[in-house]
Amino acid sequence: MSITIRVEKAPLGDNPEWVREAWVGLEIVAMGPAEMSRPQSGICGGPPPPVIRCYRVPAGPAFKVLERERPEAHAWFVRMCPDMDKWNSVAFNEECAVVVDG
Repeated sequence: MSITIRVEKAPLGDNPEWVREAWVGLEIVAMGPAEMSRPQSGICGGPPPPVIRCYRVPAGPAFKVLERERPEAHAWFVRMCPDMDKWNSVAFNEECAVVVDG
């Protein structure tokens, strides 16, 4: 079951604040309701964040939305995370997003 979320606050993460802020206002399709999860690592390769309630979002479609709406933030990911095309999903902590459909 997929749902649509709207990012309302900058998500947690180890990437620069301006990059995290770029997600605010975007609507993206999540894989389902928020669940307890521990991402494998930080976006920038830092240590994994703690276990949190988060929405899992398919990486490819999420980054397509970011590329269309906030190309400068997408360009940062392309430059700093050259393996991002191999990512299955990205996580948005529950506190930063609201469900708008589903």
